[in-house]
Amino acid sequence: VPPTLDAAPITIDPAALAHAADSGLMELLTPDMGGTHVDLAVLTEAHGYAASSVPIADLAIAAWLLSSAGIDTNDSLTGAAQSGGHRSSPVPMAADLTTVAVGRHVGEKEYLTLVSAPSLVAMSTLDLTRSWARV
Repeated sequence: VPPTLDAAPITIDPAALAHAADSGLMELLTPDMGGTHVDLAVLTEAHGYAASSVPIADLAIAAWLLSSAGIDTNDSLTGAAQSGGHRSSPVPMAADLTTVAVGRHVGEKEYLTLVSAPSLVAMSTLDLTRSWARV
């Protein structure tokens, strides 16, 4: 019996994640796949409609950021966040992620840091389909 929303923490469904990885959804915005932001919007809407716990948009944006920066994650599950101080922007399903790509603007420069096994600050939200945290 799968866990219910109020009885256990929400985690990424391994079958849905495997499907997303096998179909290339997480690498949609990278040059190899050639997807557009419109494609990502349609896929994100479909996953939202299905109440999927897989944060497709965040995973695709993280893959694009890492690809643009020439960083290889060795197929680790990487999310994306923006930092403006001691904590990041909210990251969906952060507890299930292997790494988080954290971007930051300092002056006129942009920096990207790949954080492995990040320290997380859990958030309480109205979103019952996934957990949220800040890095």
